[in-house]
Amino acid sequence: MQLRQLPDSSGAAHPVFIESMEDDMRKQRSVTQARQRVTYVAVIAVFALSAWQLSQQRRGSAAVAPPTPATSPKTTTALDHTKASSDDSITQRNLEVIRTYKHMMEDFAQDGLDPQALLNLEPWFYTSPDGTRQPRRYSNFTFPLPPASVRLLVIPLSDSPEMATAGASITDSILELLPAGCQVYVNAGTQYHCTVFHTSHPMDPRPDATLADGGVDLTLSPAQRRPPTDAELSEELSLVRALVSSQAPPALQVERILLSRTGTLLITWVDTTRQVEALRAACNLTFPGAPRKQASIIHTTLLRVVSGAELLTQELITPIQAELDVWTTKLRGSVYTPSGLWYVIEDEFSTLHGTTDILLSKDE
Repeated sequence: MQLRQLPDSSGAAHPVFIESMEDDMRKQRSVTQARQRVTYVAVIAVFALSAWQLSQQRRGSAAVAPPTPATSPKTTTALDHTKASSDDSITQRNLEVIRTYKHMMEDFAQDGLDPQALLNLEPWFYTSPDGTRQPRRYSNFTFPLPPASVRLLVIPLSDSPEMATAGASITDSILELLPAGCQVYVNAGTQYHCTVFHTSHPMDPRPDATLADGGVDLTLSPAQRRPPTDAELSEELSLVRALVSSQAPPALQVERILLSRTGTLLITWVDTTRQVEALRAACNLTFPGAPRKQASIIHTTLLRVVSGAELLTQELITPIQAELDVWTTKLRGSVYTPSGLWYVIEDEFSTLHGTTDILLSKDE
C-alpha cells in the first residue's frame, strides 16, 4: 500500500555520510553465557535456512510472483505501563545497550551537540517556502539515487496512540527549551518507528542483498549503482516476510529518553524477548550482501536538530537534560508490543515515505 504523501521537495544537495549514533558495542561474553546462547543461535539458523531455501526455490522458478497485498495488522495491546522485571528480562546484551544509552546521555549533558555532525546532516534537508527544514527525496540529491535504492525493515509504533501522544509531548517540551536559532525537523507520530535492518542504504545501495556483493560493483558511487529489478524486489520481500512470520513479535521496553550529540531526540528501548536481536542476526545471514553498517541499538527518532549546535550553551543544556530525565522517569519500563513489522521502499530521507508492506509476526 502507499502511505501518506508529504509535500514534494525541491532543490538539490550532495549527500554526505552520516555516522550512525554510537553503534560500536562491546561484545564481551563469558563461557557460561556462550553456552546459554547455543539454543538461541540454533533458532537463528532455522530462520536463515528457511529463508535461504525459499530463495533457492524462487531462483529455480521460471518466474517470480509479484508481492501479494498485505493483510491488515491484528489488534494488540500496544503500550503496557507495567514495569518489567529487571531480574528476569534484562539480559547481558541489554545491559550493554543500557550502558550505551547512558553514555550517549552523558556525552550530551557534558558536551552538547556536535557541530560537525549537524553540518554533515544539513545536505539531507532543504528549506521549504515557509522557512522550515524538510527532508529531501532521494531523487532530489545533486546525484540522484536510482529508484528503490533505500529499503528497510522497521517496527512501527502505529499500534500505540499512547506512544504517539507521549512522543509529541516530549517533543513539545524540548522544543520549548531549544534556542530560537536552532532549526529542527519534527517527525510526525505516524512516522515513529525503530529500524531493524537495511537491505539497501542511501549511502550504500545494494540492488540484490542476497548476493555477497549486493548484486552491484561496490566501487561505484551510490548514484552510479543500478536499481533493483522487479524480480529482485519481489524475492527480497518474500524472504523478509518469511523471517518475520517465523517468530513472535518483540516486546520493547522503554529505557531512556535522550538527546544525542548528533542532534536526534530519541526514545531508546531494550528488547526483553531478544526477538529483534534474533531477527537482525537472521537478516544478516539471509542477506550477506546487505550494507555493512547496520543499527545495533533500538531507538525511535522524535526530532532532529539540523543546525544551531553552537547556540546550545551549558546554561541551556542543563534544563534540557533535566527535562529528558523527567520523561525517562515517567516512561521507563513501559512495554510496547507491535502487531507486525513494515518493509518499506523509502523515497524520502528517514520518513518512511514510500511503498510499504505490512508483515505479520507469528501468533503467540
